[in-house]
Amino acid sequence: MKKRSTMLMLPLLLAVFSLAGGQPRLVVERPYEPVVLHGSVLSAFYADSTDRAPVDDLFLYAYDRATESWRMMPFQIDERILAPDPYNPEVKRHTYYLKDDGLLDEDDELSFMVRDMGDQAPEKSWISNPESRQWQRLELRAMDPDSTAIDAYAYLFRSPTVSEPIPAPYEFAYFKDENRIESKYYAVTLDPQVGLVQDIKIKPPFGSGVDIFDRQKIRATATLIVADTEIPLKSQSEMLIKLVSVAGDSNGVMAKPVVRVIRESRQTFKLGVNEIERQMTFYVTAKFYPFNGRVIGGSKLDSASLNKAMPGSENLSISFKHLRQSWDLNENAKGMLYYSRYNDGIPIDGAPDAAVDLQIDRPVSEWSLVSGAQGALFSLFSLPDSTISPRTSFSLYYFDNSTGGTGDPADLKYFDTGDKVSYGDFGVSMWSPTSLDLKFEMYFLPNSVNSKSQAVQIAHAMEKPVWVNPRATAVERAPGASLPHEFHLGQNYPNPFNQETRFTFSLDKPERIHLKIFNARGELVKNLAEGRYAEGVHALSWDGRDEAGQVLPTGLYFYQLRGESRSRQAKLLILR
Repeated sequence: MKKRSTMLMLPLLLAVFSLAGGQPRLVVERPYEPVVLHGSVLSAFYADSTDRAPVDDLFLYAYDRATESWRMMPFQIDERILAPDPYNPEVKRHTYYLKDDGLLDEDDELSFMVRDMGDQAPEKSWISNPESRQWQRLELRAMDPDSTAIDAYAYLFRSPTVSEPIPAPYEFAYFKDENRIESKYYAVTLDPQVGLVQDIKIKPPFGSGVDIFDRQKIRATATLIVADTEIPLKSQSEMLIKLVSVAGDSNGVMAKPVVRVIRESRQTFKLGVNEIERQMTFYVTAKFYPFNGRVIGGSKLDSASLNKAMPGSENLSISFKHLRQSWDLNENAKGMLYYSRYNDGIPIDGAPDAAVDLQIDRPVSEWSLVSGAQGALFSLFSLPDSTISPRTSFSLYYFDNSTGGTGDPADLKYFDTGDKVSYGDFGVSMWSPTSLDLKFEMYFLPNSVNSKSQAVQIAHAMEKPVWVNPRATAVERAPGASLPHEFHLGQNYPNPFNQETRFTFSLDKPERIHLKIFNARGELVKNLAEGRYAEGVHALSWDGRDEAGQVLPTGLYFYQLRGESRSRQAKLLILR
């Protein structure tokens, strides 16, 4: 597995850190956003099954129009494998930790940063490596979804003879013994036992470099029901207590990250007491990028999901009264200010605050910003209404008290942990939650991000990441060289999807095509494309609406690419 030289946007023109003039506007406005492209977008390099591109032969470049020159971008290609779970062989899951064949396919991922992109290159301009002209290049155009005229470009080339090292300006590293992730701009340490965040430092010039964090907290109150017996669970539970595999282990994966570290663990949530204690186990994947980290994983609480997480639990159910996730700071955070949708600049000083507005609106998309000379931490908690029960309610959690304790209702009987004090402990409380899915995102930003208006811009950008449109372009080739694509229909991504998905297809010659979507009964619901398309790779988006503009319900659908004498078909799933 070769690691090479991704999290979301910051549409702010930061005076100290703004990029030099002449850069594409998208680069200036979104310097902290990564891009992660699944292999289905890159099918121009493997659609021909007889000539799949080796991962080690792919390189990403940016073009500078002013100097008419190319520069290699920091990037990495991570190979994802769909394989049986070693703990439950009947279930298959994607993992980054198994040896692959080294050839690009639709499961792999290409990661890079918007800030490293460049201008659009002329059609015939190529990098200086002669062997790269044997294959087409893939133009990746990233666009602001609010204004597609605001864009930037990157180009993927293939060659077995490029010797230039991949640049690594973000100084990314994973230290396994300390369980610490570092970039040039921050350092995060994870608890070796429970896997949650333990320390955060925002490095100069973004911040002061001191540890401002006590611990990440997850608190829950619930009832375990076995047959007809109800068992109150512990009022305070630490999740994530068993780690299975992490980045940088014996197989060398992520040993030399360039733009991201992926840390995968299998974790346990203990439920119940004594002889009827059960353990809910699930995978959690943490992905760290040069300016942020994201944790995704967990389990829903319906019977099918519970049986998957706890095999043999057919007669078991769980009813949660309360679930709280929060970020507890330490005394080094004194002097910072807290911002949220309905709070503007609350001082973090260890003195209780009586005027904190705890309201959270639905659909849930709640952001928090903590900023000061120490740096800026930005977090976003989002849940679409389609994934939560109408009976689930939410409130902001905020507790600032140097004498310790918690800001939760007394009847939950939670107790203090960590350093026994609280400075600006912030997060979200959920009442009657229906899922234990973990979705944490934290951004480590310069202390010049210090206002509510900036936070609103950041949240908007996070919710609307850049669009990327791939386009294969060709030059004159050596005699006998062939095109590495065919009449091919890729799997839509994401799949399943809720709001929008993208389709890619390639043609080995100009051809009139139809791309149509049918429901499970074979009825046409959407004519997505019709007309003559050029040779190469094409991409289209769909918002899940039919020809009349009506939102289609949850269900299985089929999409078909039909040419003049051939066709391809695949399945997709809508989840509302």
